[in-house]
Amino acid sequence: MNMNLLILSGPQNPNGNPNLEYRGTYRSGPSYADWLPKDHEFNRLFMWFIQEGGELGIVNNLSLASKFAKLCNLYLAPRKFEVIEATEANTPPRLAGAFLGFDISQAYNNSLLWWGLKLNPRKSDTPISILSSVVGKYFAPQLNAHGLFQKLDAALFCRDALIALQSFQPNLLEGDTLDKFQVTGIYRVSLDSEQ
Repeated sequence: MNMNLLILSGPQNPNGNPNLEYRGTYRSGPSYADWLPKDHEFNRLFMWFIQEGGELGIVNNLSLASKFAKLCNLYLAPRKFEVIEATEANTPPRLAGAFLGFDISQAYNNSLLWWGLKLNPRKSDTPISILSSVVGKYFAPQLNAHGLFQKLDAALFCRDALIALQSFQPNLLEGDTLDKFQVTGIYRVSLDSEQ
């Protein structure tokens, strides 16, 4: 059984008003170090990361992921990288990582929580404006210190509420259906773990 390991740093979209505490799946990943030789260990591990992880950056080798995250912290400073194990909603992690919370994620990548559920404040008396305000005010305070839900039932309810909200106004939150977003457990793996 494969693990879903992600090597992540800060906000994926820093200009998009992100929740700076957010530590879910929608964060930036490593980049190639063009100032280092092509055969440098960092760039060799980057090529492994791209080949194994593909477009979504999901890898399975904990030893290589930990080693690469450490090198990212060295060569891509001041950015701070961590290895995350992502699981389906109530599936326990395979590793003994620290639980950070539940995200609402699409393919362990995009997320509905990265912006902290700061829905547009009520701008009018239209039904969609009123409902957006209610959803934001109800769920945003339930996010923990990592910008994620602490409880599975809250994450599942929020997902349902966001799907219902978007059914009234397509493209309100995303340009596609929100059914593709699933509740995802997020666990931080120690970089010293070698399994």
